[in-house]
Amino acid sequence: MKKLMPLFSCLGLFLLISCSSTDGDETPVPGPGEPGGNPIADITGNWRATSAVFDIAFAGGPEQIDAVAEGGEVLLNIQASGVFTYTVVIGENPPDIITGRLAFEGTTVLVTFDANPGVEVVFDIQSTATTLSVEGPIVFDFDADGTAENADADLDFVKL
Repeated sequence: MKKLMPLFSCLGLFLLISCSSTDGDETPVPGPGEPGGNPIADITGNWRATSAVFDIAFAGGPEQIDAVAEGGEVLLNIQASGVFTYTVVIGENPPDIITGRLAFEGTTVLVTFDANPGVEVVFDIQSTATTLSVEGPIVFDFDADGTAENADADLDFVKL
């Protein structure tokens, strides 16, 4: 589990977005950059991960980790202003909290992190009224050996 903590310390730095969205009936609603679309409103609220899978390309071979299956809790709050809070709780460790702001530009979302304001990251997001899926590449030193590994993040959330 200690091996996962650096992952969660940085994971929030790799959240979010290029979006397509549907309502509870799976009827498409206007997406970002489309007339009538309000993409932040489509994903505003509190979310809990049901799955947080990372496919990590270690030098010794690939490894897959599902933080939720290993007992972790991953929460995401997105406010109508675009401000977000990403929280990870693992066992008895204190929560790891990452904050920032989302801004849509055309059909993509630029994420600015409070801890690193010069970083903007783009991920793919699919959503319905009650689910949110986030996928994308990240680079981070998961095993704290001084070498960054490439990974693909696949996060599935349900609305609280």
